[in-house]
Amino acid sequence: MSGDPYDGWEGYVHPDAPAGGGGPGFFRSAHPAGMDLDQPSDAPHPDSPAARTSLVSAATGVEDAAKPPAFLETFKSGINDFSAEELDDALFTLFGELSSQLHDQLSQEARAIASTILNRHASIYESRKSLKVAQLERDKALLSRDSAGKVHDELARNPARYQKQLGVEKYKTDLASARVQYDEASKVLLQVQDRMQAASNARIMAHSWIDEKRRDAARVTLTDIVTAPAPGGHRQYEGFTSGKELYEDYPSMALPDKKRNYERWRVAKSALEQLAKDPSARDPYIEFRSHYNKKKALVSGRTRIGGNDFW
Repeated sequence: MSGDPYDGWEGYVHPDAPAGGGGPGFFRSAHPAGMDLDQPSDAPHPDSPAARTSLVSAATGVEDAAKPPAFLETFKSGINDFSAEELDDALFTLFGELSSQLHDQLSQEARAIASTILNRHASIYESRKSLKVAQLERDKALLSRDSAGKVHDELARNPARYQKQLGVEKYKTDLASARVQYDEASKVLLQVQDRMQAASNARIMAHSWIDEKRRDAARVTLTDIVTAPAPGGHRQYEGFTSGKELYEDYPSMALPDKKRNYERWRVAKSALEQLAKDPSARDPYIEFRSHYNKKKALVSGRTRIGGNDFW
């Protein structure tokens, strides 16, 4: 082994990256050559539930729910401070990261993945704000400490003058009081400096979730989050690339794959839309990794949903 975490992996998927969707390329059902011309009818058996659904749809003029649309619909407008373009990029990513096969926790998995994207975005602004507040507190505490120090030093350097001016006993009392105030102000300054250091570390961590070139940008987008680089020329969210490929391949997919991926897209878009509108509904997750079809044991403190472990 070379020690390279990508050694032995084909393509561009990082070994710790979450499982993507169905992957790039076309999805078609296997069938013998020459069978492309006369396809069997898509009409369901007359006694099946699907047939009854079709009859009701025809009678009411509603499109058959079992038939997926020809194209996947992206966001037509923004939500709150998010533009339609950045929501689309987050949606492509979610589409690529979501388990490729449908399962009974697909909605929960979509919410969890969407939460990591939105929480990372929010943490950047929160960490910047916290650091500014801590810096202001540090400046105020530093001013208080220096002011108390000047008072103490003035009294300590000129005992004869102030003993004559104040009297010996009053001088001793004032000098002792000045020392106490200086010590207290110094203690407060140390506490504030610790908080400022913690805020600085939090901002550094939050900024690690976007490209270095974007860390000074006043406005950070969801696109910055989902396209952020990872070591080795990879992305922190590999699903951005695979999701866009799936989106582009969707119109030419075979019907079973089109149905499956339409459901994945619908669930992903619904989750992203809801959480973009209501931050309080987001899950607390900030990280997730694939468990490689349960080949990895669930780590304490993490939650397993679908093909991914979240924390």
